[in-house]
Amino acid sequence: MIKILEKIRKKIPTSGFARHVITLMTGTTLAQVITVGSAPVLTKIYMPEEFGAFALLQAISGVFAEVATGRYELAIMLPKKDEDSINLVALCVVIANSVCIGLLLLIWLSNTQIAKLIGNSNISVWLYLIPLQVVLSSTYQSFNYWSNRKKQYKRLALSRMLQSASMALVSIWLGWIGLGLFGLILGSLLAQALATGLLGFQILREERSILRFISLKNMKSQAKLYDKFPKHLTLSHFIGMVHFQAPTLFISRLFGTDTLGFYSLAVRFISLPGTIIANAIGEVFRREATEHYWRDGKFNSLLQTTVKKTFLIALPIYSTLVFFSPQIFSLVFGQTWKTSGEYASIFAIASFFSFVITPIDRGAVIVGATKYIFLWHFSNLISNILLGLIFVNFNLGMTSFLWCLVGVKIIHYTTEYFVTLKYSRGEKFTQPS
Repeated sequence: MIKILEKIRKKIPTSGFARHVITLMTGTTLAQVITVGSAPVLTKIYMPEEFGAFALLQAISGVFAEVATGRYELAIMLPKKDEDSINLVALCVVIANSVCIGLLLLIWLSNTQIAKLIGNSNISVWLYLIPLQVVLSSTYQSFNYWSNRKKQYKRLALSRMLQSASMALVSIWLGWIGLGLFGLILGSLLAQALATGLLGFQILREERSILRFISLKNMKSQAKLYDKFPKHLTLSHFIGMVHFQAPTLFISRLFGTDTLGFYSLAVRFISLPGTIIANAIGEVFRREATEHYWRDGKFNSLLQTTVKKTFLIALPIYSTLVFFSPQIFSLVFGQTWKTSGEYASIFAIASFFSFVITPIDRGAVIVGATKYIFLWHFSNLISNILLGLIFVNFNLGMTSFLWCLVGVKIIHYTTEYFVTLKYSRGEKFTQPS
């Protein structure tokens, strides 16, 4: 399979952008093939409520992992010298480990209260594993940005394949021997640890010479130089991640973990095209757009070309998913999971907009528009809170909730495009030199 994809890759246009996208897509596609291939087995081993509880834990971990580095990983691409950038990587790892210790202490002191707050006392014992998931995920992202900076796309592709394969195998085995929810949690942790360890090992092996520039003094210098990232982005991205995970939290409280299980499977698989294609395009776009901005002070042509490509790719994919998701889910996962297919057919409309816009959504970071990023995330959070309050007070159903959620997402993605386009035309902000 790898040899076939490699032959296909060699026949793709030879531009750097296209080759880098295909390299990432190759690894990500294989990773998602493993995920899709294992899903029918997992849905027969695990119950919807177990998937729901796992999704709830992942949501909580995701909120903290998003900000566990102070968002300094977003600055890794920006310094002109690798010596400065590697100190940002080291800084991210140090901050992430500190956050891990703080979270563990918080959970130890307030375990029962946290479980009651999120409306599921059954997961209280599993909360202690959240700090480990947070430090692994945030460290992986730091290594990911460094590898992106160095254009080590094969390295990133390999790490993603390893993560998917190990998670599938471990989760199936642990579920088969009857560990239930713990099988999903442990499978995720081991997979993240292996992927993070692989990137770390390859950085040590292939870029060992640059590590000698790491020092406490240099880390402090870079922390001060890019202090607008924790000042402006930590709170805004924390809010953004809360907004992103808010539907998971609301569904768990309003409709129960079994409904959340159906929803989580729907979102997981309806997002696959974005994970495979759009994210690969986005990672390469961010690198190319940064270089354009350094050189020309703008990157609007690259942005518009990228959006046209993602639109043309997304249209046939999501048209199919909107009309045929219930049949696809029933065929692949069994009649028990037909409800997931019905949810997926609705959510696919929002995923279409996400696929088209997400690759260019770091444009504001590139030009330093940190205040806009805060306002963007804050408006998203308020929208989701209002949506949740409406459904709490009027006792509406899950289908209605999804349609309203899709409408909110469409409005925000459309706004994101036009604002990012404006910034890409050369809007000036104070940048570190």
